Amino acid sequence: IRDSSCEQAASHVGAQVRLIASGLASNGPQDILTWTTSDDAIAAVSSEGVVTAQAPGTAVITATSTNGELAQCTIDIGQLPFDDVPDGSWYFSAVSYGYANAMFAGITDTTFRPGQNMTRAMLVQVLYNQEGKPSVAQKSAFTDVPDGAWYTDAVVWGTRTGVVSGRGNGKFAPNASVTRQEAAQILYNYAGYKEYSTASNVSISRFDDDQNVSNWAIHAMQWAVGYSLMSGVGDNRLAPKGKATRAQLAQIMMQFDYNIVYG
Repeated sequence: IRDSSCEQAASHVGAQVRLIASGLASNGPQDILTWTTSDDAIAAVSSEGVVTAQAPGTAVITATSTNGELAQCTIDIGQLPFDDVPDGSWYFSAVSYGYANAMFAGITDTTFRPGQNMTRAMLVQVLYNQEGKPSVAQKSAFTDVPDGAWYTDAVVWGTRTGVVSGRGNGKFAPNASVTRQEAAQILYNYAGYKEYSTASNVSISRFDDDQNVSNWAIHAMQWAVGYSLMSGVGDNRLAPKGKATRAQLAQIMMQFDYNIVYG
């Protein structure tokens, strides 16, 4: 069973996480999976493999196929440490997922700041975290990315792999807020680097502001909408040039894993 890890996963009380049975060698699309939990008071599981974290502790989730094969995942559940991520908020599960899988850290030990704009440095750091922080030998080529900054290695990795690029004049602009279309393009670049699917024929013309998408970002936005990484922000708007918040990026990264990595 997989979420972002194979045989063990973490979550936080009040969050939901979707498990995908990928360890069943003979499991076919026609098989019906039965999901069970070793302790419903700690982790309940739905018939579709969606786990709801009920209380701190450990539970084992089992998927059984019709031919008798088993796959299991041990879920360790704790308390999310952020005072500003209320249980029941639309982003609670996404923040829990990102934090449990070491993609996101808090701004402080007890604050996540979900409404704060995501910066370019933050986003490339999340993707670098996703890669397990591979070692980099090079130095940054950007004049505004000093040696030893918390994001330096991430920027070096991101530019070396083609996931991110600068903004011209030798600048990376690490503290600039990421727009929604920039986030889509960076994630599209990352998907290409990882050799995940970057094909999408989904039209974004149904949004009233589709004409506001920059030409360089059209395919990336079509891809992001097609894989449900992004949707409208209300009033049938895509808001491509609007700033992306930390909560929004946590949700996007969770959907990226569910729909592209494991989908």
